[in-house]
Amino acid sequence: MADQLTIARWIEANRRDVVNFSRYLRGQGFSVAVAETIQATAILAEQAEPDSLATMVLWRVIYAKTPDQWQQFESLFHRYFELGSRFQKLEASIFDPDSTESRAQSEPQRTFSVGVSARRPLLGYNPHWGAHYPLHPDPGINYGRMRLTTRVMLKRWAFSKGFHKQSGFGSDRNWRKIMFNSLRRGGELVEWITWGPKPSPPRLVILLDVSGSMRQYAPFYLGLAWQLLRSDARVEVFAASTHITRITPRLRHSGPLGPNVIDTVEIGGGTRLGWAFFQMWQQYRQYLTRRTIFLVASDGFDTGESWRISQYFPLISHAVRVVYWFNPLLLEPNYTPRSSALIACLPWCQFHVGVRDEQSWQKLSRDVFSPALFKKP
Repeated sequence: MADQLTIARWIEANRRDVVNFSRYLRGQGFSVAVAETIQATAILAEQAEPDSLATMVLWRVIYAKTPDQWQQFESLFHRYFELGSRFQKLEASIFDPDSTESRAQSEPQRTFSVGVSARRPLLGYNPHWGAHYPLHPDPGINYGRMRLTTRVMLKRWAFSKGFHKQSGFGSDRNWRKIMFNSLRRGGELVEWITWGPKPSPPRLVILLDVSGSMRQYAPFYLGLAWQLLRSDARVEVFAASTHITRITPRLRHSGPLGPNVIDTVEIGGGTRLGWAFFQMWQQYRQYLTRRTIFLVASDGFDTGESWRISQYFPLISHAVRVVYWFNPLLLEPNYTPRSSALIACLPWCQFHVGVRDEQSWQKLSRDVFSPALFKKP
C-alpha cells in the first residue's frame, strides 16, 4: 500500500513534465491531443519500475503518427530529458522518501485518476505494421476463364422484381416478342411468349480483410472484386484492417498490373473486425438495404473489441438480403472455426464457404443455390 501511494504521488508530482513534453512535441510539428497526454501518464502508472528506454518505446507508439515522426521521436525524447539525466531524476524521486514526504507535507494531497485509461488497449502507430504486400488484383488469375463463373453467380444473385402480368385467363401474352419472333421465321407462329419477372442486377457490398494474415489470399479477393466491378452489378468495395476504407473508385480504375488500390500506411496493421462493422453501420448504412448481398472475405482473426462484433454484425445481417463469409482457411483439412470473431458472426451468416482461388470460386457457383437468396430468412 505504501509503494502504491509513493508511485501515485510521483505521478501526480511529475505529470506536469508529461504535459510540458507534449507541448514540446507540438512545437516540433507533432499533433498531440489531450488523449495522448493522458495515455502517456497512464503508461508511467503501469510501470512497476519506470525506465527511460521502456517509456520512450511506449510513448513513441502514442505520439508518433508518421514514419518521419517515428524516426525523430527518440532524439527528441533524449533532447528534452537531457540525454536521460532529467528522466533519471524522475526515476530517483520514486525511491527518495525525503522528497516525497516533504512534498506531501508541503502540498495538499490531490488525486489523479489514470486507472481507466491505463487499462484500455494501446492503439498506436508503428510504421512496420500493416500489410507489406501488393494490394492490387492478382495478375496470375485467368480472368477470361473466371468470367464465366462470375456470370453464373451474378445470375443466381440477381434480384427478381415485378410481377407476372396475368389476366383472369392466366398469364398475358407478350405480343411484341411473339410478333418479332414470328417475323424472324417468315411469319410462322412458333411459340407463345408470356410476360415474366424482370431480373435486376444484384447489389453487392464487399468487405475485404487486408491484414497480414490475409497476405496470401487478398490479391485474389481484390481480383474477384475488380471483375465484379466490371459487370453490370452494383458493387461497393471496402478494405478493412484497423479501420475500413472505401476503395471502389481506385479498384475500378486499377487492374492486375495497375498500382496498389490502397497504401499500407493508410490502412494500418492488425485486424479490428468489430471496428470495421461499426464504421460500416455508422458511415455506410445507405449501402446496406434489403437487396444487398454482403460479402466478407476474412480468416476471422481479430485483435479488436469483441463486443463491437456482437453488437453491430447482427444489425448488418438483419439489414441486408443475405450474408456470405468467404473464409480461405475453410479449405484446410481438419480446420474448425475457433476465433472469437467467427463464433460471434457465424450464427448471423447464411453462407460460410471456403473461397480463395479460381477452383473454389467455380465450385461455389456449382454448389450454392438456395431459396434463401430470394427471401429473407
